[in-house]
Amino acid sequence: MQVKKLFQSQNKVFLTWIATSILIFLIPIILGEFVYYNSISIIKSEVENVHQASLQQIKILVDGKMEELKKIGNNLSIDSKVKLLAYSKNFYSPKNLYTMNEIQNDLKKYIVSNNFIENIYLYFNGSKCLLTGSGIYEGDEIKSFVEDNFMTGMEDWGNQINAVNQGNIRIYKKEYNTGTKNVIILFQSISARINSKSPEVTLMAVINNEKLEGVLSSLGASSKANIFIIDSRNEYSELNGDNILLPSVNYSSLRSTNSIFNLEYKNGSATIIHTGSAVTNLEYILSMPSSVFAYKVRYIKMIIYFYIGACLFLGLIMIYLITKRNYYPLMRLTQISSKNVSVKNPGKNEYNVIENAINSLVHDKESAEKRIKRQDIPLRKNFLLRILKGRINKASMGDLSKLYNIRFDSDDFIVMVFDVENLGRISAEDCGKLENENEELIGFIIQNITMELAGDNYLIYFTDIDGLNIFLINCKTGLADSEDLKFSQDHIAEAAKKAINLIKEHFDIGLSAAVSDIKAGFDQIPSAYTEVMEIIEYKRLMEKSNVVIKYGSIEKNSQDELENINTMKSEIEFMNYLLDNDFKNASLILDNIMEFYLPPNATNFQIIKCRMFGLINIMMNALGEFKSKADVDYFSELDPMKRMINAKSGTELKNQIREIFKSIIDYCSNKESGETPDKVDEIIDFINHHYFDQNLNASTIAMQYGMNVSYLCRIFKKRTETGILDYIHKCRIENAKSMLSTGLNITEISEKVGYNSSLAMIRTFKKYEGVTPGKYREKFKL
Repeated sequence: MQVKKLFQSQNKVFLTWIATSILIFLIPIILGEFVYYNSISIIKSEVENVHQASLQQIKILVDGKMEELKKIGNNLSIDSKVKLLAYSKNFYSPKNLYTMNEIQNDLKKYIVSNNFIENIYLYFNGSKCLLTGSGIYEGDEIKSFVEDNFMTGMEDWGNQINAVNQGNIRIYKKEYNTGTKNVIILFQSISARINSKSPEVTLMAVINNEKLEGVLSSLGASSKANIFIIDSRNEYSELNGDNILLPSVNYSSLRSTNSIFNLEYKNGSATIIHTGSAVTNLEYILSMPSSVFAYKVRYIKMIIYFYIGACLFLGLIMIYLITKRNYYPLMRLTQISSKNVSVKNPGKNEYNVIENAINSLVHDKESAEKRIKRQDIPLRKNFLLRILKGRINKASMGDLSKLYNIRFDSDDFIVMVFDVENLGRISAEDCGKLENENEELIGFIIQNITMELAGDNYLIYFTDIDGLNIFLINCKTGLADSEDLKFSQDHIAEAAKKAINLIKEHFDIGLSAAVSDIKAGFDQIPSAYTEVMEIIEYKRLMEKSNVVIKYGSIEKNSQDELENINTMKSEIEFMNYLLDNDFKNASLILDNIMEFYLPPNATNFQIIKCRMFGLINIMMNALGEFKSKADVDYFSELDPMKRMINAKSGTELKNQIREIFKSIIDYCSNKESGETPDKVDEIIDFINHHYFDQNLNASTIAMQYGMNVSYLCRIFKKRTETGILDYIHKCRIENAKSMLSTGLNITEISEKVGYNSSLAMIRTFKKYEGVTPGKYREKFKL
């Protein structure tokens, strides 16, 4: 009845759980099959690993024995008796016969000391003589001996002894009425001349088959596994089992296949495990019939079927119990979620309703927290600015200070301001960030370093305005006397100095700091703020940088000092107007400067003339160098020094300066118009052929052509209506655009067009083209 009701009310969870139940039925079956096949794989792998380990042990033992045989050959190769016989011209002299007897005794000792050896023979190629432990053979005797003992013909045997062997194994077989007999022989050249194609002496060591088979019994190798050895000529010897598989394998195919592979043959299939000898040319082979582990598979299959049946039975019971227990709480949660949370998209079933309800609550909570966090920082900064500017009185501080987590422990306050003079490595162009983001980053750096240096003794609150980083500092304990006041101000100034040095060292950001006097009382904070703003204005006016200035250290400038500063600014403006060829405004500024130099109450006329000489120097520096003979002749005729010295009054001196100014301007204009076209064309050609030089700039070009930099820039812009630096960049960018189709990456192109980094080229490219090089390449499919 309940199931019917659920179905009629379109309770989608019910249908979902039905599908889940089917999956639960399928899961144990799938897992059982998975376990079954993996168990088979594991059993097979384990059996193969055991046999591979056994084969590896056989290899180690046999290789060890072979290594001992090769050592015997090495010992014989340095034996003086063997060398004597090898190179003797009279092989059967009495002395040599005695030596042969000694060698035979040595061979017998080697056989006795190494039970792996059945016999040892030495063949002397020069004398065509075969030396054994029991005698000496030559001629036809050797043929009979070889056929009887080596079970091969003289041709094959001769090929072996005439080749230089470093330890080559040969397996010879011969069929008899009683069965097949194998003989395994190690051929090793023990005396060979340099670049000789055949050895002087060849060692032949016959391996004891019984001892080799004994290795298997000592390792307890499986009776169901067949073990063989095969040499490089596909000659083999079965150490146990039969040779039914060997016609299907050969030495070269074994070398090129995996160490374990399956092989099908007429009576069934087998797993082949093989490994190569590290000492000789042998390959060790172990074949294992697949039936070895088939009976184990059947046993595991029975266990798996029992496991699947048990899982199905227990699964049905668990489904029923879990469904009965969990459904009603789920329905209750769905009802609560639907009533208390407005969900626009309820979803497909009860789970979706609950999930969407929770997601809606979490999203609303996160959004609220983000809004509060975004608003808190600027509101707190604005609140501090209002305190600094005196727009909040102490009476209204209570609730607001709690809201913004601001407290003051005493009535002693200091205001400190950091003025950013240069961004160093953190610039909008280098970092790819907006200017306000850089200001926030710099403010974060200054705030954290200052808090670290001075936060222990003071309550410090940070805000910023117009690029200035402002700190309102409250002393944690009240200051009793003037000494305490001075100490606190000095301490803050010292912390500011350390902060400036640290930031300069690590970030290359140029800063200056202003520190107010200590003010007693909350209502004096605006006064402290006014003091630091005056310090900043003073610092910028005096063009100071990287300094910490305390308000008490500034002496108020007199009106004359301020006028001097203004005049210095006027001189700079005068020079800038000359550099820009704005002679009209330059003339107006010149009149203002002369009015200051020649006040109505001037008394020292010589000082005034010296200052006028300075104006002439400013003109010449701004307008260019004067080195040619025409320049010298012109200034000799103009003679500005004499004209100013001979001036008898201020009015006459002013007139002379104006005439000199007009004459120099006219001369420079005529000079530039005469030489500009050819010279600028030559400079343009120089830039076009040297744009790839990273050191190419206005200074290097001016040096190349012997010009003043300002003069060069002026004539170039006058002729091309483009600044020389802009022209260099445009030339580089045009060449970079043509290289974008060559397949070079941005770093390589930037080096080829004269930029010291890819970032510099990307920044410049975007400035002139409006897009980055990558976007440009993508846009035009270069």
